[in-house]
Amino acid sequence: MHNLFDGDSATAWVEGVDGPGRGEWIIFSAGQELPAAIMIRNGYQKSTSLFEGNARIKSASLSLYAGFHIEGESTEAFNRFYFKNLLHGDVISFGDKSGDDLFYFEPFCDDNTRRLGEALQEFKETFKKEIDTRKELTSGTRDVKIDFNYFIKLEVIDVYPGSQYEDLCLSEIDLRGVHHCRVPAAETVTGVYQDEASGKIRFSTGIRDSLIMLDMKMLPEYKNLPVDQQMSVVLMDVSDDTEWAQVNYQFALSEGRTEEYSTLWHVKSRSRINSRLLDKGTLMYGFTITNGRVLLETNEGSLILSPLGELIYYK
Repeated sequence: MHNLFDGDSATAWVEGVDGPGRGEWIIFSAGQELPAAIMIRNGYQKSTSLFEGNARIKSASLSLYAGFHIEGESTEAFNRFYFKNLLHGDVISFGDKSGDDLFYFEPFCDDNTRRLGEALQEFKETFKKEIDTRKELTSGTRDVKIDFNYFIKLEVIDVYPGSQYEDLCLSEIDLRGVHHCRVPAAETVTGVYQDEASGKIRFSTGIRDSLIMLDMKMLPEYKNLPVDQQMSVVLMDVSDDTEWAQVNYQFALSEGRTEEYSTLWHVKSRSRINSRLLDKGTLMYGFTITNGRVLLETNEGSLILSPLGELIYYK
């Protein structure tokens, strides 16, 4: 399937069965974040004659899967993934024309978070024996790593027949953007850190690496920044349970003046606590734990965070 992802319309994926290709399908990795859209360059677009001469997709179904890989279940040729369906059979239609067709995954983040959490829990329960066996091979010195990827299945329903050949062709597929969905409750955050090169604040989980919690360029404060001012964000502290992060917003104003204030973020939901609850005047001094409860220390006293997290995450 390399030809589908090489960025070159002069190459194409060509199905090889008898007939025009109805019922044929391909499945491919879509990364660790839910894609926002998929671009499909239908037919063989090296030339007009090849586009018209070969069959093209008229309609197809898109399905989304969660794929889990247990560390060690690999060969030189492939990694073994276990699939769980998240979204089945979303039908897409194509006009009989060259160029790019863009299809958006409807923003079903809440449903995706729930389904992914259920899939992860089911996977851990179903393959507990295999995971425990792998752990025994390490003498129990460390946990067995589980990797996760989304996978997309494209299945052909109907075709536009070619004028010369029955072969069904696709020139290119490209995934566009991501939906930054909440992380399921069953997925454990293992670390929060700031990328030195980009300034983005990222986090890792037991099955995914380098997810974005905060991209400064997406903040309204940055988008509305006057042209003569500059902004930066700094990760100041992370709670011991890795559920919370204190992030300071820093502004370089005119005439050498500066302004800085603290914000509180819930890591799994990738969301900032509403400024009406913690406004710019609230001074934050980091996190502590008392009687098993995570607290945010402020100039107005200690704030218990667990009820706030439930309010945000399960709203």
